[in-house]
Amino acid sequence: MASTQPSGSWVTPQTALALASVQRAVTILAETIAQLPIDFYRPTPDGGRVRVSDHPAWALLRVAPNAFQTPYQFNEFKQISLGLRGNAYALKFYDTNGRVKSLYPLNADRVQVLVSPVDRMPYYRILHAPDGVEGMFPLRDIHHVRWISDNPYTGLSPISLHRDAIGVAMTTERHTGKMFGNG
Repeated sequence: MASTQPSGSWVTPQTALALASVQRAVTILAETIAQLPIDFYRPTPDGGRVRVSDHPAWALLRVAPNAFQTPYQFNEFKQISLGLRGNAYALKFYDTNGRVKSLYPLNADRVQVLVSPVDRMPYYRILHAPDGVEGMFPLRDIHHVRWISDNPYTGLSPISLHRDAIGVAMTTERHTGKMFGNG
């Protein structure tokens, strides 16, 4: 996913994040999205809707998506992943009734989306996770959010899409720093 651009800069999500403008844009968007309320509605007979809190996913998304993150932190992480990599993933854990009880965020760099040759359904391979979560997972076990793309299985990384412009900005920043550093 990384490559050297005509500018001579090596552009990856990590190196792009070191650029103040990229970091600020990703942060502002992530913090804004994370603050948005998550509400559940049920349709009413008259064609309207009424807010409800008895949906099985209400507590998961409004109170605690997992044991170590607040909904704000979970959604912020998800949006940062989308802003840098174009994809956000979470592994679903189920209770004994088959309902999702927690969403464990995954590093998008460690997830591969594969397509079944039999039914064209996506499935996921999690690679070399430092937390021990790895292996093959069906679509039902992964919450996958994609940014815009020309393929239905994975999102397009905004960093990859704008790699040349980011590389020029990184090179310009480096050159300007050297110039000022040398008086």
